[in-house]
Amino acid sequence: MEVPAPLSVLAGIGVPLSGAVSRYVFHEPLIWSDALAGILVPWVSIGFL
Repeated sequence: MEVPAPLSVLAGIGVPLSGAVSRYVFHEPLIWSDALAGILVPWVSIGFL
């Protein structure tokens, strides 16, 4: 849990951030980033159940 938890939190921050950068900088949205963020955030918040 010492390694997966921080990596999941970083992914939960990095995925939506990469989607926003892709959408507004490159004008090409990453369709999968919203779905993955929607899965990661609750998964991290409930403790990897």
